[in-house]
Amino acid sequence: MVSRGGRSKGCSNCRRRRVKCDEHRPICIRCKKRGLECDGPKDATWINQNVANPKLTTTQRDGSVPDSLPFVAFEDDMCLAFTRKHLLRGGSVELACDKIQWYRGPDGYIQDPGLHLLRKAILSLSVTFFGSQNRQGAITNRGYRQYGDVLRQLNAHLAHSQLQTTDETILTAATCMLLEIFLPTGPANFLKHVRGIEAILEIRGPPTSAAGDSAFIINNLQAVSIIGALAEGRPSVWAKPEWKRIPLVFTDEGSVIRHNLWMVLADCSLANNERDRL
Repeated sequence: MVSRGGRSKGCSNCRRRRVKCDEHRPICIRCKKRGLECDGPKDATWINQNVANPKLTTTQRDGSVPDSLPFVAFEDDMCLAFTRKHLLRGGSVELACDKIQWYRGPDGYIQDPGLHLLRKAILSLSVTFFGSQNRQGAITNRGYRQYGDVLRQLNAHLAHSQLQTTDETILTAATCMLLEIFLPTGPANFLKHVRGIEAILEIRGPPTSAAGDSAFIINNLQAVSIIGALAEGRPSVWAKPEWKRIPLVFTDEGSVIRHNLWMVLADCSLANNERDRL
């Protein structure tokens, strides 16, 4: 045992006057000479160092928390990165990938149902394409199941006037069309999506400006829209005068020539339809 240092054992009077107390018991001599009431020197405080320190408790690790995340935690991101590198280079669907990449967070997707569905469509295409290219049947089947869910939700969106003509709905339909082109679920199913896209464009009307995402998306759908109309022998929406006059997103010489050629083909779709009616 050891005494506790750092504290004076003098009486209260000596400590208050800050003089050295002789620590005489029962009262100190200084107080006795001055005739002061003395409470005597303080007893020493002793500390027992032989008592064992309490054992520190340790928190046991929860066995349910893995040391590393499983591969499936990154599967969607890996499929999306693979598809962007090998399939989605440029065009409207790459714009769609950028939209879902910068709009992170489940709360944001819930607040914007169109963007939430677009994300599901991009993932269904990415998962199906990755599984098909790498011969992973389970992954491919999962992608097709996701695609089925997207189609059901897309039909629901088309029944709501505030959702049916948005950029996100058009991009969702374009993504489904790409899946049917590269990974078809049936003969000429992609043409059904082309007809759906043209119907949306007709309701929405031609863009009035070349700036912004909307004009970029619509201009990028021009070729597939006209080809679909020619394949089915029906007039394309691009054969209408108001659609021929839309502002061009790209005004270089090559882009202008391509646009004029597509307008000629759009007129051909109209001529084919009139021929078939004769």
